[in-house]
Amino acid sequence: MPSELVTVATYPNAIEAHAVRNFLEENEIETFVADEYFSTLEFSNLSIIKLQVPVADAQRAKELLNSHPIARRTYPKSALMRLLWGIILFLFIAPAVYSLAQIILAR
Repeated sequence: MPSELVTVATYPNAIEAHAVRNFLEENEIETFVADEYFSTLEFSNLSIIKLQVPVADAQRAKELLNSHPIARRTYPKSALMRLLWGIILFLFIAPAVYSLAQIILAR
């Protein structure tokens, strides 16, 4: 593994990251998928899967990513933004689940 890697793209899941990794490796760019195992945890909405390449190949990798429509898709949301959406959804869903549980238990 090269000593210095740079992130050239981010993805919401490991499947997309590995698909793009294969595309870059077909073009002879050594590519690494970072943080992929965090996406399988309970709080996977907080993870961002990083696609990393050696610094020397970064410019070429970015050019290839920009030239390929599927590889161009990245995941720009910050972890904080996804956490906030998770909290908002929880605040709307939790009362409904609680009310439903109370109805079921009252029978």
